[in-house]
Amino acid sequence: MRRPLPPALLACLPLLGACEGHLTLDLAASPADDIARVEIALSTIELLGSDGGTTRIDPVDEQAFNLLAYTGDDTRRIADADGDVSGRFVGLRLRFDDEDAYVRTASGASVPLELLSAGEYADLELDLDDTDSVALVAAVDLRFSLIDRVADLGVWQLVPVTRVVKADGWGTIAGTVDADALGDGDCRHGRSVGRGVAVYVYPGLDVVPTDYHDSGSVVNLDQPVASAPVAQDSSGLWRYTINYLAPGYYTVAWTCEGDAEHPREDDDLVFQARANALVAAAATTPVDF
Repeated sequence: MRRPLPPALLACLPLLGACEGHLTLDLAASPADDIARVEIALSTIELLGSDGGTTRIDPVDEQAFNLLAYTGDDTRRIADADGDVSGRFVGLRLRFDDEDAYVRTASGASVPLELLSAGEYADLELDLDDTDSVALVAAVDLRFSLIDRVADLGVWQLVPVTRVVKADGWGTIAGTVDADALGDGDCRHGRSVGRGVAVYVYPGLDVVPTDYHDSGSVVNLDQPVASAPVAQDSSGLWRYTINYLAPGYYTVAWTCEGDAEHPREDDDLVFQARANALVAAAATTPVDF
């Protein structure tokens, strides 16, 4: 008795043997304060296998681009791999090329951008075989990735801090921050209303919020995984949105001092309030302060 062919193989028959694994990867970014442009190229994408081996994928385009063009819901396709990627992977890392890279500040000044290191692998759980089709999004948090060394070295430095989610399996946290709290003198410290105000997100419930800190030898054990600025919309509300979060429980907190974030140092930021949130795929969880 002849056994029926498995559905995955049946789907491939019309393609006369063209069936193969397909991995796509899109890039997104979240902004940092007072940064208008981050021009840089991508040289390769690295997948860390469960056996410790590394698989490299060539980017779709090696031309330089502006990372800040891909905030909000906009993404850039950076990998489209057929057939040559399979196995079990536990991490993903983006390797950038800093030749001719630069940062343009809100004041209009352009400063060279130097890649300090490739950074750590973003956590990933991916089993990919010859018949799988998987789409991922890699989100780079520029608040945690950019280091201001203009005063002493004349450059900005980059250590990419990235999180990775399935393209059809991420959720959003979004909300508002009370205008009276933003206008309070203890928040402004003589600055314009809203300057430096940011929302941070931490994995787990009831996390005591702290700044991002990875000196290369000392790492904050309760690192935030994402951040977003708080900006006033056309109706006068102060809003934030954080996309590309894996489903699960999070702690959300806001600070008036996000512009003081230095990713390599313990900044001892003061956070005004925190709340717990449950993120579900393809849904927005409201968190207002």
